[in-house]
Amino acid sequence: MFDTSLARIAHRTRRLWLTEALLVAAIMAFGGFALLSDSKISPSELIASVSDVIGH
Repeated sequence: MFDTSLARIAHRTRRLWLTEALLVAAIMAFGGFALLSDSKISPSELIASVSDVIGH
């Protein structure tokens, strides 16, 4: 007979991994937004300074 318990465990593990990845991405996005909104420079100035560092 086919045992479905292993298939359920694999599906649940895959779903938990995806949920964790989405949660981390959301935390990083909202954290980045909070840091930019509290900063003294505008996002365009930040991008320009980063491109200056990477360009040299």
